[in-house]
Amino acid sequence: RNLVYLWDNPPGVGELGLKTHYTGCKFLESPGNPNDTKDNDGDGLVNESQTNLIDDDGDWRVASDDVGIDGVPETNDFGEKDGMPTHGVKFADGTVDPLRPGEPNYELTDLDESDQIGLTSFRSWRWTERRLRDDDQTLNILDSGFVDNSIPNFSDVIFLYGSGRIRLNKSGTDGSIKRFSIALLMGADLNDLLTSAQTVQLIYNQNYQFYRPPDKPTVHAVPGDKKVTLYWDDIAESSVDPVAGKDFEGYVIYRSTDPQFSDINTVTDGKGTPILYEALKNGVGTEARFDIAVRNEPFTDINANGKYETGEPYNDVNLNGKWDASIEDYWKGYSPVPYGNRGVQYYLGDNTGLVHMYIDSNNVINGQTYYYAVVAYDHGDSTKVPPTETTKRINIDPITSQLVFDVNTVRVVPGPRASGYIPPKFNSVNGVDHIVGVGTGKVSATFVDDLAVKDKIDYSIIFSDTIRTGNQKRALVNYSVLKITPTESEVTLFDTNNVKIGNAHILKDDVFRVTHAATGQSYVDSIDFVIDTALGYIRKTISGGMAGSNGPYKIRYRYLAQPPSILLDNEEANPVFDGIKLFVKNDLLSLDYLGFSSSTGLTNIADKLQPKQSPNSNITLQLLPKDVVIEFTIALSDTDATGQYINANTLDSAKIVLSSGYVKVPFKVKILNDTSKFTLLVYNELTKKYTKKFRWDPGEDIFLAYPGTPIPLPSKFTIHQNLSINRLSDTLPANIIAGTKIHITTKKPFTSEDFFTFTTQSAKYNPSVAAMGLDKIKVVPNPYVAVNEIEPTDRLPGTTRGSRRIYFEHLPPKCTIRIYTIAGELVKEIHHSTGIDNGREYWDLLNRDNLGVAYGVYIAHIDAPGVGERILKFALIK
Repeated sequence: RNLVYLWDNPPGVGELGLKTHYTGCKFLESPGNPNDTKDNDGDGLVNESQTNLIDDDGDWRVASDDVGIDGVPETNDFGEKDGMPTHGVKFADGTVDPLRPGEPNYELTDLDESDQIGLTSFRSWRWTERRLRDDDQTLNILDSGFVDNSIPNFSDVIFLYGSGRIRLNKSGTDGSIKRFSIALLMGADLNDLLTSAQTVQLIYNQNYQFYRPPDKPTVHAVPGDKKVTLYWDDIAESSVDPVAGKDFEGYVIYRSTDPQFSDINTVTDGKGTPILYEALKNGVGTEARFDIAVRNEPFTDINANGKYETGEPYNDVNLNGKWDASIEDYWKGYSPVPYGNRGVQYYLGDNTGLVHMYIDSNNVINGQTYYYAVVAYDHGDSTKVPPTETTKRINIDPITSQLVFDVNTVRVVPGPRASGYIPPKFNSVNGVDHIVGVGTGKVSATFVDDLAVKDKIDYSIIFSDTIRTGNQKRALVNYSVLKITPTESEVTLFDTNNVKIGNAHILKDDVFRVTHAATGQSYVDSIDFVIDTALGYIRKTISGGMAGSNGPYKIRYRYLAQPPSILLDNEEANPVFDGIKLFVKNDLLSLDYLGFSSSTGLTNIADKLQPKQSPNSNITLQLLPKDVVIEFTIALSDTDATGQYINANTLDSAKIVLSSGYVKVPFKVKILNDTSKFTLLVYNELTKKYTKKFRWDPGEDIFLAYPGTPIPLPSKFTIHQNLSINRLSDTLPANIIAGTKIHITTKKPFTSEDFFTFTTQSAKYNPSVAAMGLDKIKVVPNPYVAVNEIEPTDRLPGTTRGSRRIYFEHLPPKCTIRIYTIAGELVKEIHHSTGIDNGREYWDLLNRDNLGVAYGVYIAHIDAPGVGERILKFALIK
């Protein structure tokens, strides 16, 4: 509560009836003086400093603060868990490296290690009494200490405060920088202002190590007919809180017709002050809020390897006596911690699961301007810290009134595409074609942003068995999307500064080259320029061939439109590239019951071929990703007097080598798409071993032994990974006839052998289709009665509404609209020219002289060259 604040009188009411608020200024930190042998800040310490490599106040703790130079726990960086405090790093200009601030409560991160001189002067006055531009007078005020003077009511007030005098050295142990920390506060009322003041004081007291919201997602919007599609990335999910670590919880979507979202700032605290915003809802009232559904039980990662290992302490949330890698998320419902002095709790969600795309069709009005924000939020903690969510800023330029959007905010006007619009498509009927490989999973692509789809672009989907994380490579199936069609970017390079090329994950293959845009001269990597292919940055070298010119330069390259992904269960979290989202469903290696088939009278084959465990307990079952065809060469009933199958001494297949002397069988076996030779073995139920004295009967094991398997097999053995087992059910009918084929298939996971391709065609305009759609052109609203809800609001103070307007919908991209009175007098001529994204044109209800038109009935003539004409009648009613 130690602050200076101001308000308008009477409180809350300003010019033109606009609501006013409270504003305040709180002085938090002053420069320190570590060289005067005085205890300037009254903490019992003399000459403490943030750069003397001493923990002056002794508050660094191994258990909580030994987190390394980045200040973030469990990142295995320099200094983490070495038992000693690690100081931060300053840049050459004296500022602190934000990525290497040092460990908490030590040096640069410990504000208490500065011997602050504090606030040394303060005075306020009516703003007309003296001017701040009078330097001598202002300096005298700063040097005059504290002056407690009263100011009459109904006066405009100015105040001045200071801390000094201070000395700035060019060099030395105290450096060239002195720090002030000042909080500029705003509040709806005095209570709101004081609550904010307490919050910033707490942040300062904690050395700025406070809980912060996750990173903001980057959001895109696609307008549609009475709908809006939003999609965003997953960067927020990997953000790290400087105090809590990874505490991301979910996303919530806000929709407003006001760029300040003021119309949804309706959730108040216990004293009626607006504090939270009302989330977007669907047609049945469900909030557009998506949170984590399952998570690991919390544990202490003793060896900092990012995974739980036996013996590490954990919190048994579900009380089942063991650590679980996947339990229902325990952060749900209302947060256990309310906002301080507010009486309000944040709603964490209902464990719906995360999404990265949302279609809003709840009362979406064509032609209306909507503002959307997708914010990420965390879960706070369970005792003292409530959740925080990212900001949703849309700034208004006070001069031009232009809107400036943050990455998680968008403006969109829904409506149908232009008349004659043909949607994008894939060249292949299947969309994505499986060119090489035996993986049986499903790969599909869908258009999320139809307007962003490129024309005649070839893509390939490449699978890999390993993935690189940092400097480590580990075995893990993943895939990426290569944009096969080369891309060209043009950049201008200044000095040796890094410049963004336009895309990341660039390949340096035979397509890659850098040339001068004007002369065509080629340049050499590492000699003329340096490129960061992962991040997509390029810079000139000091002495290379590009040193004398800024360019522009052309860069021709190919890149991964989608970087490596391990999402293999149809998750929708893959990023959208060129308007496309990829879905991959991998298969685990298993028998494919639905893929079983047969011929010659066998029915219900899937039921009859259920695999069974071998009776030999020493056999370890292994399944190979192969498909097998078993063809009966003679009928099961065709046996001789000894019970052996007639004419079954050999198997008629060049790909099979029968181990001489083993059991005769009435079939031959073929492995599809495999030229490897193997040995066919069967297991006899009667003797419980492999023998040549008995015939094979339905229900006994069939083994396909690949090279390396010992032949004959011992009575007890383990089947190695190169052995495939298929066991025919003992319910197989005994009357199988010769010529019967049984196909036994497996589901096979993707490997580096699998390769997919697809090609896109962008959305097009077709005049013939536009001609057939002329009847759809209409005026909205019709009739216009005094006001239209899609009309923009006026941001000028004291105004109640913006300009009037109607619009024409379903227009072709180019046409001329002529508006006439009922008597045939031309009122307005509008030339419509847009892309295919929408077929909308507004009329501000002004005539050719920019005067408002009279109410009445009007005629509109739409003339679209090469398409046709359309005449409409509409009314304006007072």
